[in-house]
Amino acid sequence: MLVKKISGSNKAVGFISGAQGLTQVVLAVPVGLYGDRFLRQTLVRVGVVVGLIAMTISCYVFVKLEPNSSLLLFYVGFGVWGAYVVLTNPALESLFADSVPTGDRATIFSLKYATIQIASATGPLISVLMFYQLGDTWKLDVLRTVLLVGSAIGVGAMIFLVCLQDSAGLGKESEVMALEDDDGNALALALQEQEEQEKQEEQRIDLHRREQQTPNVCCKKSLCGADHLRTTRWIIALCDVATSTAAGMTVKFFPLFFVSEGTGSLLGYKFTPIELSWVYLIMPVCTVTVAVALPRIIKRRWVGRPLAMIICKTFGIGALYTMVFFDKQCSSPIAMVSLFIFRTAIMNGSAGIKRSILMDAVPKAHRVRWNSLESITRMTWSGSAALGGWCIDAFGFRQTFLITAIVYTFSTTPLLLLIPIVD
Repeated sequence: MLVKKISGSNKAVGFISGAQGLTQVVLAVPVGLYGDRFLRQTLVRVGVVVGLIAMTISCYVFVKLEPNSSLLLFYVGFGVWGAYVVLTNPALESLFADSVPTGDRATIFSLKYATIQIASATGPLISVLMFYQLGDTWKLDVLRTVLLVGSAIGVGAMIFLVCLQDSAGLGKESEVMALEDDDGNALALALQEQEEQEKQEEQRIDLHRREQQTPNVCCKKSLCGADHLRTTRWIIALCDVATSTAAGMTVKFFPLFFVSEGTGSLLGYKFTPIELSWVYLIMPVCTVTVAVALPRIIKRRWVGRPLAMIICKTFGIGALYTMVFFDKQCSSPIAMVSLFIFRTAIMNGSAGIKRSILMDAVPKAHRVRWNSLESITRMTWSGSAALGGWCIDAFGFRQTFLITAIVYTFSTTPLLLLIPIVD
């Protein structure tokens, strides 16, 4: 909202997100290739330093910017934030995966995601209280104050990251998942992929030597033989890139849709700051409900992890299609908000399940590398935000939402291939 207030353009919102994404994709390659050679805690601590620099730039921007002023420092600040994400996120995800036994990740990762959602609800709650005190208005001075308070809280959160250590992780208990062969015997898959091409054949030989080992089995019979884990990894990675490309076109613009005072294709619901904050306060609570319920449903063997994830995404995509064609006169804000909250909660609530499937299929030695792919995914998310801003200015909110829904549909379909090979 601050960027929209300063620039008056949806495109500016998207381009600033694109600056963050560009930094992420530039740094994702070296971090992905060489990140596993360093301690995870080292990457996190370097990231904290970068994050504090980004926070300093952001706070300066919040204080100094005025309407119609240059957004150059905003671009710089978001670029540095991109570097912070690339350095910390892969290492944090890897540390967490190293600390959870293989086979138990669905529940733990869903609880982790639920905790993040609960924490994210505190921001809108603080915003509600501050807007009540400062005034329920989108004035620049009010937005500055709210953002500066949020930044101060963020500094405290960063400091806690320095306490994380590699030595707290598990050993073989958190290694790559096991797989059953055609005779029902368990095979230990420790696919320690190396950068050097010549070592791949040696790994395949080593894999066959381990056929008599019997670790805990947590997968169905593979349709892809010894390449089952590689297949799982790449399906999830490619679907993530496509999904993030679609999401980036709309996610940052949902708030602008609800507060828009435009006409025609830019018609919105004219929400006040407090009304919008309540939406983003309720939404994480609903997402937590889904995230906590899914592992329990899966444990009762009603559905497997891939099918549960696909069902959630299908309902979420259906809700987004409904948002495109429902209430075009913007006369039913409660109904539209309900659709939006349902869409977000049901789609995002399965994130922990997806992460558990991926980490079960990635060897410990290469988790930073695979989690670095998340930076490329975030880049597509941020980069497509620039496209989304242009589309909204050119075609309107609902037409852009429709494009996103169509891409979601195609990006979710390949996940069906996981149903026969993953519990």
